[in-house]
Amino acid sequence: MANQSRRPLFSTMLTSKLPLVSLFSTFLLSTASPISRLGPSTASNAPIIFDGRVPTNFSESAFDSSATSPFNPDFVRAADEPFSQIIKFPDVSPSLLDGRTSRPIEVTINDNSIFAPGGNPQNGFRRAELLPITNNGTDATVQGITTLHFSIQEDPTKSLNYTHEYQPVFIETNDFASHVWTLKTGTPFGTNPASMPESEAKTLRLGSSTAGGAEEVVLFEVPFDTGVWYNFAIQTDWDKRYVVTDRSLWILANLYCVAQSRHSFRPTTSHSRKWSLLVPIILLGKDKVCLSHFVSGTLNILILAHFGVLKLPTLPSTNPSQDGIQEVGIDEGLIYGGIFIEDTSENPPTLKPC
Repeated sequence: MANQSRRPLFSTMLTSKLPLVSLFSTFLLSTASPISRLGPSTASNAPIIFDGRVPTNFSESAFDSSATSPFNPDFVRAADEPFSQIIKFPDVSPSLLDGRTSRPIEVTINDNSIFAPGGNPQNGFRRAELLPITNNGTDATVQGITTLHFSIQEDPTKSLNYTHEYQPVFIETNDFASHVWTLKTGTPFGTNPASMPESEAKTLRLGSSTAGGAEEVVLFEVPFDTGVWYNFAIQTDWDKRYVVTDRSLWILANLYCVAQSRHSFRPTTSHSRKWSLLVPIILLGKDKVCLSHFVSGTLNILILAHFGVLKLPTLPSTNPSQDGIQEVGIDEGLIYGGIFIEDTSENPPTLKPC
């Protein structure tokens, strides 16, 4: 596991004095007719190459078969817990891009959520994650320019234990040794929970690439408020090796603005890659969406996407996947919606409400 710099590039985004600009660009946000689950969306001409949005008439048992589930029914989960026991249908409003025919889902974990790849139990983790069934590391979702969409929300009835680190969404290299980027929440692994107030731990943080042994840098973080959808659109150019993220600008009526600032920096490692970042100020509103760009390093290796709950242990631990403290009585979950991937090689991504 790569070391992580805990100093975000913009630690006080709300107070940064940066000019506001309207998003009249390919990332324009506006009202639009509902998007279709199949083929090009009415909000964009970009074809959808993977659609993980779940129809309103879907049942839990549909997640157990590759014939019916948009996700791999075998990974990542405990061997004796099928996804029909892991996935729940929470009573929440649809996310920004769920449309009228899709419903949010919840990925849950418990004391028995121990994944055993190759028969080797990861006793330090508690985890359950959905992997797109089409995602084999060389499929269309990692060719050309793609945009990965997802929305995430906390479930106050299955609250996380923020003394632990969680990795809800990440793109993993196929050697399982590094991530292209990682969305995290909770107390960073290795940090004494007593030294971090919950208000600091209960944040969503986007970590940079650790591919090639690079040190992870916190690109931005935002409070993980209860009852709010956080809407992400992450665009990757697999040929030019860069990533663009559109993450939670606060929507204010029908006016969409973002504050921008370009910065360059180098990770504190021996690597000489240069990184750039475009970071927004968050505006007051209800649903969250924003715009940031960063170069994420070398991406010329097979890639696998994960959506769910990966809970790391607390110390003492010599290897977080194998040992450490996990309290008894785990009943936790995270709510997801609007999971789909577009081919945006020729067209801008969908960033419009349904």
